[in-house]
Amino acid sequence: MKFFGKGKKRLFKGFGIVRLVFRVLLYMIIAVFIFSVGSVLFLHAPDVEPAPYAPPVAPKMEGALRKNSALSGVQLLAKGKLNGPEDIAVDNDGTVYTGLEDGRIVKISPEGDVKSFAETGGRPLGLQWGPRGDLIVADGVRGLLSVNPKGEVTVLVPRAETVPLELADDLDVSSSGLIYFSDATGPEVQMDYYQDLMIHRPLGRLLRFDYYTNELEVLLTGLYFANGVALSPDEDFVLVSEMSEYRITRLWLEDSKNGERRKGKREVFADNLPGFPDGISGDGDGNYWVALVSPRMWFVDNIVLPNLWLRKLLMHFPKWTRLSGSSYGLIIQLNSEGEIVESLHDPSGKSLSGITNVVEREEKLYIGTLEGDAIGVYDRE
Repeated sequence: MKFFGKGKKRLFKGFGIVRLVFRVLLYMIIAVFIFSVGSVLFLHAPDVEPAPYAPPVAPKMEGALRKNSALSGVQLLAKGKLNGPEDIAVDNDGTVYTGLEDGRIVKISPEGDVKSFAETGGRPLGLQWGPRGDLIVADGVRGLLSVNPKGEVTVLVPRAETVPLELADDLDVSSSGLIYFSDATGPEVQMDYYQDLMIHRPLGRLLRFDYYTNELEVLLTGLYFANGVALSPDEDFVLVSEMSEYRITRLWLEDSKNGERRKGKREVFADNLPGFPDGISGDGDGNYWVALVSPRMWFVDNIVLPNLWLRKLLMHFPKWTRLSGSSYGLIIQLNSEGEIVESLHDPSGKSLSGITNVVEREEKLYIGTLEGDAIGVYDRE
């Protein structure tokens, strides 16, 4: 009997511990709920009314979009040494340059050795070689920059709260020194892509800066989160991706050779893409690589975006509750007519996901990511 009595005491003592743990968990759940409700009620959101938007039905993943695992086994250059290598520039010696989340631009040897090249003091996003061997940088915090071979930074077009820039994102440079670059969004959303997506208003722009005369010109307004920029091989048009609209827009810079007037004409180059288009780069033969930072998501297309009331509510939610893109690596190639002719996938997202830019050099694709820790290198041979 004494044995059973002691056992009962131990049993009740055990129940007491369980009740204590349960209470602590309950209080934590209540605290999180109160915090979340408070955040929803009081968190500041942009004072902009969201616009109605119902996305088209996403294209089926078949034909040129058929799922594959081409990117699953890519070489990961400088694995574990990088943080958010958004874009890439490769020099004639095969050295890779990329901008990181901490504001640095680093250079990476073919063997994966990393050295600091410059400190922008902001967030370097787009990179492209300039007319004098300098590196032209679209920096989301500081604006349009030039970095000379010694790593010295010069501000070409500063960022400001209103004009001229809010979020310099990507760029391309012509043979005559004209820099075409995107200003992704407006001051209404304070550099916040998520809020831009929820508002779904065309706040982005495409600009042109003359490297030699310092003249700045706005070429396009009314873009839905203007992102990747690429010139055609003949430099007679420029492409800019509209991430929030699943499309790429073309602006003609010259009339046709047969005299057709098209200079200044704006048109859709590729529409209803299978994901959110980010960086664009030409391969030199009239085709274009497009990085899709995330594939389309059924819940976003069919539940979130078509419902204004839901988007208004989500705009007030704290950042940790936000929807995120799927962990899936996806790159597409467009031909000169804007048709998808090839796609490269990493369905698991373990090698590459959140892909932001693709650059082709000597039959290799150098792949940047938003939050990754390496440069992907895909051999096309």
